Amino acid sequence: MKTPQTRLRHRKKNLRIASSAGQSSDDAGRRLTKAKRISLAISSLDLATLKDLARTGNGLQTLRLRRRAWPLLLNFRALTDTGDKQTAHPDEGQVDLDLRRTSLPESAEFRRDPKTTKRRQYQLGVVVRNVLRSYPWLSYYQGYHELALTYLLVFGSEQAAAEASKMTALFFVRDAMGSNLDHVLQQLQLLYVLLQQTCPEIHKVLTELDVPPFFAISWVLTWFTHDVASFDSICRIFDFLIVSPAMQVVYMAAAVIARRQDSILACERDFALLHTMLTKLPAEVKDWDAIIADS
Repeated sequence: MKTPQTRLRHRKKNLRIASSAGQSSDDAGRRLTKAKRISLAISSLDLATLKDLARTGNGLQTLRLRRRAWPLLLNFRALTDTGDKQTAHPDEGQVDLDLRRTSLPESAEFRRDPKTTKRRQYQLGVVVRNVLRSYPWLSYYQGYHELALTYLLVFGSEQAAAEASKMTALFFVRDAMGSNLDHVLQQLQLLYVLLQQTCPEIHKVLTELDVPPFFAISWVLTWFTHDVASFDSICRIFDFLIVSPAMQVVYMAAAVIARRQDSILACERDFALLHTMLTKLPAEVKDWDAIIADS
């Protein structure tokens, strides 16, 4: 026969189990409804909510949702082309060289065989030339095509990819599309300012060895696409950066370094070894949601 104390203990245990089950159900419900919240924000043109959803958690989640959301977030159709698209841009020779070396990122969403890669290279050339001929005062830099490739793979359409690439060129990486990269190199100095505040030990090591921040230039110029193999990760990074200020990528670079603080401090105090280690950091990131949260 159960005593009142025994019955009370069983009742509390059952309440804890029920509460835990209810909490798990609520958590699952929240995970399931984010896609619906994204879709609703798109349909209702609620850009404030859509931007918040792009920044937080796992971002915009799927290619299908990104195809609908990114045109809104990048404000497609807000531009007036200024160039004659029949006139070749002086930098198209370099574009062609870069296209031949272009490979596709890792993804289950598309094939990566030689035939598909060659077709994507051709489409990418159409996209990049469209941008340069539309705005002939822009200068191409090596790595810009990797930004354009991400848009091409998400949208699957040359026209949509060109629109996204134009907005990115004009409002996010414009400083890199001048006659030289001097402005970008100056902006990279912000990286060391941030490290001095957040990781003073790393800052001390880098400055003592006189390591310039050039190891991060591809991170900034390509929004990490040059250094990250996973297409899912690349898309998550783009979700965040297209709704952030243009300099946000530098803050992300600082977060990448901060996450590997222990490994960096354990590295031998040698310029070449440390520089090589730093260049490889983005490829080793497993959780870009955490990096974004830290940014």
